[in-house]
Amino acid sequence: MEHTDQIGDKANEFPLPILSESPDELILLEEQLANFKESLSPEEFQEAVNNLHKSREDLEKLKQEKINEEQEEEAINNPQKPTSAKSARSFCHDWPNTKSKAETAEERLLRSGLEGYLKEHHLAYESVVHKVQVEIQWGKTLFGKPNTAKINTLILGNWPNSDNQSPGVSIVCCHGYGAGAAFWFLNTPFFLELIAGRHSTNTKVHNVFLVDWLGFGLSSRPSFPSVCDPNKSVDLAENFFVSSLEKWRIQIGLQKFMLVGHSLGGYLSTVYTSQYPNHVSRLVLLSPAGVVTKPEGPLSEREKSMLFKVVKAAVNMNLTPYSLVRGVGPSGPAIMRGYVRRGYQLPEPQASSLASYLYQINSRKGSGEYALKSILVPGAFAVFGRRGLMDRLAELTIPVSFYYGDSDWMNPDDAVQACRLLKAQPTRIVFISNAGHNLFVLNPDHFAAEFIRELQ
Repeated sequence: MEHTDQIGDKANEFPLPILSESPDELILLEEQLANFKESLSPEEFQEAVNNLHKSREDLEKLKQEKINEEQEEEAINNPQKPTSAKSARSFCHDWPNTKSKAETAEERLLRSGLEGYLKEHHLAYESVVHKVQVEIQWGKTLFGKPNTAKINTLILGNWPNSDNQSPGVSIVCCHGYGAGAAFWFLNTPFFLELIAGRHSTNTKVHNVFLVDWLGFGLSSRPSFPSVCDPNKSVDLAENFFVSSLEKWRIQIGLQKFMLVGHSLGGYLSTVYTSQYPNHVSRLVLLSPAGVVTKPEGPLSEREKSMLFKVVKAAVNMNLTPYSLVRGVGPSGPAIMRGYVRRGYQLPEPQASSLASYLYQINSRKGSGEYALKSILVPGAFAVFGRRGLMDRLAELTIPVSFYYGDSDWMNPDDAVQACRLLKAQPTRIVFISNAGHNLFVLNPDHFAAEFIRELQ
């Protein structure tokens, strides 16, 4: 395990927007951008369109602007060096992304969620949040030597753990598609209260691990596996995440834990539990993706929409929403701000902190995001020819809970079907009020009240 000063390889730190020469790709990205038009001002939208159509020659200019900004940051950090008026006017807080900005955005978001808790209990941030880069063996170099990757981990509670046999359960939280470990920022006070024993539960919580999946967040970004055979593609994609999580578990020294997964993270957490059942004591699935395959029958109105067709075509071309974020260059932060304004009712500075964090982690080199094509089809159904998670859930002998927002776009009927197959009891289906898909962010208080019951 290594600490935060040893993150990733430098090739992944400063990705620039790279567009292929395919006109189809440009058209799809432009259509994706049109969906954000209502969230952006006319000026922001036009700027994004202009940036999207920059030619490859313009990338050299972008590189130079990046260098100028880094020089400006150095000048700000070292006042003895003068900063030109021109570079000061061109200063942009979020673009281009850098490793240090991503780390800063992660900590800023977590601090925004913990501010009240830290003041109330007179605690320092560093005393309750421990950031660790867990190094795992991952693949081989061109010369056949073992290669490594790093799993970004935020640990709440007792750490380092000098006694692996100490009483209490460990909780491992795995984010969904396009999110990261800091996405649990509004839940961290509740987790720390559980660890401190401020809630009456039958099971003591020893620590909570917030984990970035390999290829997401601030974890390493290795190339994502791709093959033509659909069945092999699914297996390779699942193994990319599941085997790296198991290697992380071994390195971190956990024997058994409660596993919490959201959306795509719920799908992958179920796959992990089915492969390593002896290490998971309880599985909590928050609006999980891929529970079932797409039902046969006529197309729904949603599937007939132009947006759905654009998304489907983009997925088939291995384009993701974050291809757009990278492709529009300096307009990427504005798109993320629009997304947060539209999808979350957060006060400042939490709203801007979340937008900055999501931009920083999703404008990095594409990696885990390409799992979308291999594992799911539009609508978050499992790929055709598979039963989704049904067979895997039927094999489990541990308690499983399903959580959905009361306005969730995921279908809770899938959980009802799954519960009929589960061998273990109790099983729960929980609805979080005034919440959609990101239920633990949209209503953290109701989520906390229900989650306590997992520990009774």
